[in-house]
Amino acid sequence: MPPVARSADPEQFVRNAATTLFAWDTTTGLLPLDYISAILTVRDPSGAEQAGLANDVAAYLLSRTAWQDLREYGTSQRPMIDRAYIPDQWGAAGAQAPEE
Repeated sequence: MPPVARSADPEQFVRNAATTLFAWDTTTGLLPLDYISAILTVRDPSGAEQAGLANDVAAYLLSRTAWQDLREYGTSQRPMIDRAYIPDQWGAAGAQAPEE
């Protein structure tokens, strides 16, 4: 599974991350852990937030058992992102982020 495509444009980056997380297919042989790993490739470079991010991302995905059950039906999903925007506080968050 390819990692999230990086982008200096925050709106494009969030679209890329959302697509990686929410566009899944139970028939590919991948499991929820593979999708979590793809998101973690663009984590906080210090690693300080990695455990929290992994838990947050896991909460969005199906359990392994549910995934395997849905595999029998060839279940997949694709997000349709109609709107994305940059929150007012984005600049402050970026200023607090450590350099890579």
